[in-house]
Amino acid sequence: MCFAGLDSRLSDANSAFCTLSGYSRMEVTGLSFLNSTAPADSEVATQQWQMILALGSKQTSTSYRCRIVRKDGQQLMCNVDLNLISRQGKPHSFLVSVNPCL
Repeated sequence: MCFAGLDSRLSDANSAFCTLSGYSRMEVTGLSFLNSTAPADSEVATQQWQMILALGSKQTSTSYRCRIVRKDGQQLMCNVDLNLISRQGKPHSFLVSVNPCL
């Protein structure tokens, strides 16, 4: 699990996400989640993030599958649950849950 800004830059991540991505917690901070998506899945992932922002309070979560590019370059197919966090009625950040497909 990780937290990302509206621009998809990661602000924090738990140890499970760090292990999955191959990055340390310090290295993860500031990385773009969308830039960590495999090029073949980039368009679908970007559309999901943009849809949630556009719909705002009408839909605050979505799920999709994409390949995450690990630090070592290996691609790992994952299920991504994207949840919009609002503060005072305005979009603030995302909670992103990433689980490898088995």
